[in-house]
Amino acid sequence: MGARRPESANWLDQSIKDSTPVDFHYTQDDIRHIVSYAHSLGITIIPEIEIPGHASAAVAAYPRLGNQDSPGFAPRVETGWGVFPHVMAPCDFTFQFIRDVLAEVCELFPRAPYIHIGGDEVPRDQWQTSPAAQAFMQQHGLTRESQIQDHFTHFCAQVLRSHGRRMLGWDEILCAPHLPQDSVIMAWRSMEHARIAARRGHQVILCPIQAFYFNFPQGKNPADPFYSGLSGFDNIDWKHVLTFDTSVPGDRVIGMQANLWSECIPNMRKLEFMLVPRICALAEHAWLYASPNRPSADHFSARLQRHFPYLDALHLNYRTDDGSPRKPAIMIAPTIKD
Repeated sequence: MGARRPESANWLDQSIKDSTPVDFHYTQDDIRHIVSYAHSLGITIIPEIEIPGHASAAVAAYPRLGNQDSPGFAPRVETGWGVFPHVMAPCDFTFQFIRDVLAEVCELFPRAPYIHIGGDEVPRDQWQTSPAAQAFMQQHGLTRESQIQDHFTHFCAQVLRSHGRRMLGWDEILCAPHLPQDSVIMAWRSMEHARIAARRGHQVILCPIQAFYFNFPQGKNPADPFYSGLSGFDNIDWKHVLTFDTSVPGDRVIGMQANLWSECIPNMRKLEFMLVPRICALAEHAWLYASPNRPSADHFSARLQRHFPYLDALHLNYRTDDGSPRKPAIMIAPTIKD
């Protein structure tokens, strides 16, 4: 039920709906196949299960997960993107649901050392207006609605630890007092959040929105609006990705991540344009993160130019330096020879 929506937002203007229903989900066998295939390529898939926000689909499928006594409670599978009011209710049914889901996820992803619990962008309006949520706060001696999320965070950490896994979450989970030391922080709101996490002894994955969100524009776009990015942070081209200051004291940074949220990515042509060659700059940035001799943008640019024939051989629709897209061809897999 949570996988079905009656329509979808237009990729240019989400106030326009396309009347196209969507019904897609992964079966357990699908997941096992994907995990096995990824492992054959040396890739470990880390699943993310959003708790307690970004959970509209789950609450629509299981209304008891939500704050049913909150005024205006009417969960649905959303047809656009954004931050929505429906968050999980702090009740026995919800906590048992989370325990069951995380147990199943751990079973389906046996090689994942971490399980991502989300924890980002959690509105508290329904907790404020729900008598049951307020009673939960009183029962547990909580004085702020934000502490309900802290309770969810610690509960997830406890469940995952019982399965021998570590908790990974967006940097909002740093608000939870006495966060388990082995929790991994995915720092997205700013580099300052990454530095706070590192100072507290947490391992950190860097994905600052100011540089590593590839759904934002790359600077000059072609005249065709098809290649525009979401408004927000502009001019995130490969140079910005390469030279952005990601310095964090100590040795707590364990990796970097580019986020390419796909609400405005209708097909592979657009995805490749938004991804390449920025992903090359991110790889360079990460590979030489601890090196005292970081290459200049000019040095990287010269090597990138020599890389374009390889990208052409893959028929990738990458962004060229003047902002125009490469004409795409039929996608074919590269032939790898020893």
